[in-house]
Amino acid sequence: WRGDIAAGLRLVWSERRLRALVLASGAMSVCGGMADAAFVLFAVNEIGIGAGALGAVFAVGGAGYLAGAWLTRRLALKCPPAPMIVLGAVSMTVGQALLPLAPAQLWAATAVFAASFFVVSLSAALYSVNQLSLRQQIAPDHLLGRVNATMRFVTLGPTPLGALLGGLLGGVIGLRATLLVATLVLALAVPAARGVRG
Repeated sequence: WRGDIAAGLRLVWSERRLRALVLASGAMSVCGGMADAAFVLFAVNEIGIGAGALGAVFAVGGAGYLAGAWLTRRLALKCPPAPMIVLGAVSMTVGQALLPLAPAQLWAATAVFAASFFVVSLSAALYSVNQLSLRQQIAPDHLLGRVNATMRFVTLGPTPLGALLGGLLGGVIGLRATLLVATLVLALAVPAARGVRG
């Protein structure tokens, strides 16, 4: 099994487009962990959002995933995966940036949160489906399982570290600032994602 793991790691790191996906997805994973650690506390303690409104924000995020799946299917008939991966990274960063920019007024902030969750979720679906399609195009059939396992481990593994970092930063620089730092981390995914083109 160690040889299988090594083979997956070698292919992922030696293939330029797979390496770009690892870097982009890793930035998204760290950002997600940081945002998860800070957002609910920020929304409840600093904005004053109630449980019902917070649930509605998460529900809107779920609708974003559905919209993203619907949109991705139609775009896949017209566009190759690489530009859709870049578009997903860019729009995800824009959506994430709305969180630290939310106003202090309760209803305005709730609307901004809902918009952020919708855009981020839609973009995540667009990114995820297309990056998986690209991986399947690149990896040889006999290595696809190892490549997928490597990608999942390397890209999802940083999430707990991001959550730990988000918690630490939240206590030091504040929750709004932590969400801003998470957005800056996510922005690193954009130049990385551009590496899948060509």
